[in-house]
Amino acid sequence: MSFLDTLAVEPLPPALNAGGFDCGELDLTDYLCDGSAENDQKASVSRTYLVRTQAGEIVGYFSVLADAIRLHTKERPDGCNYPSAPALKLGRMGRDVKYRGQDIGRWILDYVVGMARAASVRMGVRYVTLDALKRPKLIAWYKEYGFVENKAHGNFMARIRNLASRDKLDHVSMRFDIVLQ
Repeated sequence: MSFLDTLAVEPLPPALNAGGFDCGELDLTDYLCDGSAENDQKASVSRTYLVRTQAGEIVGYFSVLADAIRLHTKERPDGCNYPSAPALKLGRMGRDVKYRGQDIGRWILDYVVGMARAASVRMGVRYVTLDALKRPKLIAWYKEYGFVENKAHGNFMARIRNLASRDKLDHVSMRFDIVLQ
């Protein structure tokens, strides 16, 4: 049995004490540790889940929420005739730095894709979406998994923020098709 096979997912408990959890990204670490994740749950904005070892140590976390993405006509898969498509959004994800290089991130992605596929049995869900930090290695990692960039969404966000181009956004909107992959 591998280390990954021993991991368990549990809903974020109230008043979590995350101990020394540190994913190396201050914003992502703070989201879990400063009560922001709990506040978002109370407001029904997202749901956060912890990934723990058998001993109870937090190795990572992720937050999910409902989403819809705009798709250019050329981006739409066969049978999808609407300008937007339903999705499960991976809002936040962090892995403790102590577990770097152990495929925790991929394990979490697999889990979230599984959640989306399970939800699609009861309601329309076509994609898993996320907003990747604009870092070439991170974007390449998501692309290796099977995510593609959302062209229509980026242009929409640029218009909202009154930006001249998608290049000025601090993130890259991406999607994973749970039906085709």
